[in-house]
Amino acid sequence: MTDQTIRGVPVLDVTSSGCTPDGRYIWLHFKLPQGNEHNFFIDVAHVDKTISMMREAVGQAHDLQAAPAGGTGEGDALITPMPVKTISIATSPRHQGIIVQATGRDDVPMALLVPLEIARQLAAQLPNVVEAIAKVLPFNPASKLH
Repeated sequence: MTDQTIRGVPVLDVTSSGCTPDGRYIWLHFKLPQGNEHNFFIDVAHVDKTISMMREAVGQAHDLQAAPAGGTGEGDALITPMPVKTISIATSPRHQGIIVQATGRDDVPMALLVPLEIARQLAAQLPNVVEAIAKVLPFNPASKLH
């Protein structure tokens, strides 16, 4: 991102959402400064991209506000782990794999569709990772797992 001035109107709250009768757009109802309100429409085809871009921007904002933390991912790319409040796992509707659903500290739910082969790899790695952590950290009964 360049050092350009970004102009716009701050959103104070997202008060409601829905979709158009034809299902082509989702809409968000925003509360703006000075009591103004506005609807924002997003083509359904662009919703996933918009959510990904917003998550990336939130991550960038968090990085600017907090001390650096993280690890190294595939290809030595720097990654910043997202703290999770809750997590659950279920079979995908068409049995394509598993769905891992998590809620972050911002209370925004997200889900990953994990193909069966990757789910098997995850299941094989998880016991060793949990045991390595257990040797270093005491068990926290307050943690939530659904």
